[in-house]
Amino acid sequence: MGFILNFLMKMRPLKKTLAGFFAPLVMTAGLSLSAVNSAIADDNKLETQLQRNEPKKCRLVEKGVLVSYGYGNVNNQKTDGPYEVSSVMGRLGWDIKPFVEDKLHLHPKGKLTGLVEPFTSAVTSPDNNFEVGLNLLAKYNFRNENKKPVSWLDKIDPYIEGGFGAIYASQDFKYQSTKGNFLVQVGAGLDYNLNDDFLVFVGVRRRHFSNAKIQQPNRGVDINQLIVGGSWKF
Repeated sequence: MGFILNFLMKMRPLKKTLAGFFAPLVMTAGLSLSAVNSAIADDNKLETQLQRNEPKKCRLVEKGVLVSYGYGNVNNQKTDGPYEVSSVMGRLGWDIKPFVEDKLHLHPKGKLTGLVEPFTSAVTSPDNNFEVGLNLLAKYNFRNENKKPVSWLDKIDPYIEGGFGAIYASQDFKYQSTKGNFLVQVGAGLDYNLNDDFLVFVGVRRRHFSNAKIQQPNRGVDINQLIVGGSWKF
């Protein structure tokens, strides 16, 4: 018994030494860990605030191709005969909703896309000729873009579109004096989202081109178009 008491008495200074050595280490480690956790939390909070305050930018969201068939007359004048044309168009689409929300203070629920469509066309009536041009369109899809589709019906997304552009038509018209002209068009149709990466669409457009009274005569050419195509989404 005396031996045990004597051993414990000798260990007391060692315990004090070890306690005096490890206590600051434990305290320092605890404070360091707390500081690190606090810094990480502050960084996450700051990153979240920056993400919330960072303005959204217009970005490329769509690349596609479409074909169309159009039929009409030279401003309803039968003299030149019917105007019949088939076209192939490329498509690039940008999300312009951030611009509309920031500059126009409008907040549409659906998707708003700015489309750039270079095209080339084969004219088969009144004569065999060609067209080349560029469409600049704004397209609005009515389905809420934040709503996830549940059934195949939810993947159908109606849209309207409209815009302007430029066109060169090699056809010689009796009532349209220039071959270089301006385009105006409106349309409507349906998108079908096959998956998160690809959509197909079908629609109709009413297209008019003339030279804005730069030179007379300027009766213009009006046609109705049927369009079909597909786009890769980003």
